[in-house]
Amino acid sequence: MSFSNTTEENILNGLFRSAAFSKPSELWIALLTATPDEASTGNFTTSTGTEVSGGSYARQQLDPSDSNWTDPDGVGYVRNNAKISFPKATADWGTITHAAICTASTNGNVIAYAELTSSKTIETNDVLEFDINALQVSLD
Repeated sequence: MSFSNTTEENILNGLFRSAAFSKPSELWIALLTATPDEASTGNFTTSTGTEVSGGSYARQQLDPSDSNWTDPDGVGYVRNNAKISFPKATADWGTITHAAICTASTNGNVIAYAELTSSKTIETNDVLEFDINALQVSLD
């Protein structure tokens, strides 16, 4: 995953300057049908990624905690330690190409984003899930 400009600034200012870095209390996984960028906010637009909407879509919450995120090898990355299941689509969602981690159920800030290993077209009655260890966030 790539970090947003906001996350990068918070980390750098927290490490090298006098600013304190506070982690968010909530993390929400968003699905996108267009490519985001480092300037993306949680209010995605076509120029900064397009989030799925309608058809019972909702971001899924996986808050920061040792039970939700694991550091399996202690070498600079974390993975989801719980399955992430989106609701059954009641309409076509389109082709999901990216995922993002945001600080709120709507809007908020983007923490990180990534292109999926393979895109997935979600049609009516489909369910999209990320298995345990499917989302990896690293500082590489």
